[in-house]
Amino acid sequence: MGYDPTVLGGAGVAISASGRTLAISEPGWKTSFGVAQGRVYIHTSETEAWNLRQTITAPVRSGTQSVHGSSVALSADARYLAVADSGYAAPSNTKLGIVDIYRKTAAGDYVFMQSLRCDCDQPPSAMGNFGCSMLLSANGEMLVISQTTSSWYGAIRYEGIVQIFKLV
Repeated sequence: MGYDPTVLGGAGVAISASGRTLAISEPGWKTSFGVAQGRVYIHTSETEAWNLRQTITAPVRSGTQSVHGSSVALSADARYLAVADSGYAAPSNTKLGIVDIYRKTAAGDYVFMQSLRCDCDQPPSAMGNFGCSMLLSANGEMLVISQTTSSWYGAIRYEGIVQIFKLV
């Protein structure tokens, strides 16, 4: 398969503490119908070879835009995976972003748990980038998510927000 710079392969990467689980995002991936969806590849390694274990695409939800995988985070033990979709636009067409949380099953696959959105007041003109950077605690119980915003109040004003979520 050839390299396609439009899919932004590797825009987000995360590795477990053991070095045996690797998440690589491809937020520019589009479906065969040309719909921007993004995806995350989960690779595992028991030896020196890496094997594709799972491909995760964005959960089905209403919205106008998706860049699922704009950033990713793994807990140290790889039990939890956070995947940002910083381009997600709510039905109101306000670009807020969203972060999806996945939990690893006993079989080793990740299943969707919940979605997190910015828990802050933003003016309607604000453009969010919720999930532009994330960090999961070693045990996966705490998730730190940053967001950069720009607003128009006669001049562009840039601000940042950092939020901490307790997941368990």
